[in-house]
Amino acid sequence: MKIAVGLFYLECNTFNPDLVGREQFIFAEGQQVLPYLHVCDIFQEEGFELVPTIMASTLPAGRLKEDDFWFFANKILDTVRATPDLDGVFLHLHGSMEVENIGSGDLRLVKELRRIVGDSLPIGIALDAHANNDASLADYVNMMRGYHTIPHSDQPETEQAVARALVKFIREKQRIKPALTIVPAIISGEKGLSAVEPLKGLIEKAEAYEQMEGIESATVFMGDPWSDCPNSHLSVVVVPEREEYSEKARALSRELAQEMLDLRRQFDFEVPALRPPEALACALAFEGGQVFITDSGDNTTGGAVGEGTEMLRLITACPDLKGKKVLIAAIHDDAAFAACMQVEIGQPVSLTVGTGRDETSISTKISGVLKCRGKVLGYLNTDSDECGSCCTVSLGAVDVVISNAATSFITPGHFEAAGTPLDHYDILVIKQGYLFAQLRPFAKLAMMAVTKGATYQFIEELPYKHLMHPIFPFEDAHKIQSMANEN
Repeated sequence: MKIAVGLFYLECNTFNPDLVGREQFIFAEGQQVLPYLHVCDIFQEEGFELVPTIMASTLPAGRLKEDDFWFFANKILDTVRATPDLDGVFLHLHGSMEVENIGSGDLRLVKELRRIVGDSLPIGIALDAHANNDASLADYVNMMRGYHTIPHSDQPETEQAVARALVKFIREKQRIKPALTIVPAIISGEKGLSAVEPLKGLIEKAEAYEQMEGIESATVFMGDPWSDCPNSHLSVVVVPEREEYSEKARALSRELAQEMLDLRRQFDFEVPALRPPEALACALAFEGGQVFITDSGDNTTGGAVGEGTEMLRLITACPDLKGKKVLIAAIHDDAAFAACMQVEIGQPVSLTVGTGRDETSISTKISGVLKCRGKVLGYLNTDSDECGSCCTVSLGAVDVVISNAATSFITPGHFEAAGTPLDHYDILVIKQGYLFAQLRPFAKLAMMAVTKGATYQFIEELPYKHLMHPIFPFEDAHKIQSMANEN
């Protein structure tokens, strides 16, 4: 028996004006794909020969260029075409990949796969919890499950759950159709964390479903609110274990979706969401240990540009940092990075940081000493791979990391690779929204600075044009409820 496996992962933010190209991906094909996946042992122990396609992953960003989407997609499709005796397909996707002139890249890919393999071959996909699931996605796959953690820490377990189900469906020759229910709402990603109500209770209910007779898996998807497209919304997916449980899965999916809709107003920020001056003042006044401030409007893990200088300008203008050592990591500015590369480590450097192309990236002059050079590491299954470089300029009490690629420091390893170990600092300003799971043990205090940018937290103020209506928080409850009933 043979099974095709791969990973093609990009979360798109349509408020980021820059298109994404293939050069921004960490990429592997052939046997080099297998170390990036967490399912190889499962399939091999069940007697499957692995047919690797690709691993292509990059930090969330803008829409993917159409030609580059097909560059990656065709490698997957061509491998499947060239292996006519496949028994199944396993892919790890994001679920919110938007492609210029196409729309949902994830949907287009599985449509093409289904066209090639026919109706009977099982396809399983692992998805991010922020997937924007088109209503028709369940028509093309047999197994789909998203992460049950936000911040995400169960990607391996999610892949493995999909793999085990896929093996079962192949062996039992089950033609499963997932039950997908749309929830007509969008909610800021920082308001939906798996350890905090109401999402905590919703996930617990999904996990209780998974213990029921006849139910293979259940997922609540928070969607990607910074993707302005018709399939931007919350959703619930319940997958039956066998075909005879399909109606039960549909009923449970509708039940959980209705509960999610009913709780929509209860989603709120986990940590203080403060205007930038308030966030800085709070951090400076705190004496209990390390403080993390997330530059939430320029959250590159949500697809923002990474060029924002709002926090840099605020901190460098502060007359008294109370003896605190501050790290700002990292601002993406190719010109400033190039200027740093002309200076020897330990030598003075004066430069302008900020591309100046909009109000979020206003240029500001800094003068200091070039402290070090380092590496920028990757994202999702590639966070030990180098995907760029950075330079750190020390202004005395403030160290500023300048990179040649959009990035976010999401693990202690990212700080080490940059040459700025996180334990050297009292206050760390990073390009995130909610604080990533790997950094939480170090944070004695965490807060969001509500900065401007492509991941602006007050989504009601963003200029959406393509959402499916009615949808919360833009329409009244009666219209939303009517739409939910139609689903």
